[in-house]
This record gives sequence, structure tokens and C-alpha cells, in this order.
Amino acid sequence: MDLTVLIETVQQVVIPVEKPHRILLTKVDSRSLGEVLEAQNTLMQIGIPACKTFIRAYKAHEELRLRVC
Repeated sequence: MDLTVLIETVQQVVIPVEKPHRILLTKVDSRSLGEVLEAQNTLMQIGIPACKTFIRAYKAHEELRLRVC
């Protein structure tokens, strides 16, 4: 997870236009839940609102996507 690019984008593009926003982390590996919680906390500590939930990535979703495409 590269928070640096996300933070820079929010600070340079989203905040200046003064639009309400909140970050939702997606495609989260269920084996790295600690990292996700740390990322959410980091975002909130620097003043970027983050959803208290996230969307996990499951192998079954990837397999389904490959079949559909």
C-alpha cells in the first residue's frame, strides 16, 4: 500500500477544491489487516478523513473476474 502517493494526491488535488471527501481503502489483503488499520489511523492523524471500514480482496473475486473477462 503506497500511502505517500494517496496523501500527495489528496493534498494537491482534492483538498484545494474544497469538496467533501473520505478515503475508502479497497482490495485489502485479509492477511494484512494490521497495515490497513495503521494506514487508516495515519490518514486520520494528518487530517485526511478515512472510512472506518475497508473492502477486502478475496481469491474468489479474482477467479470470478478472470472467468467473466
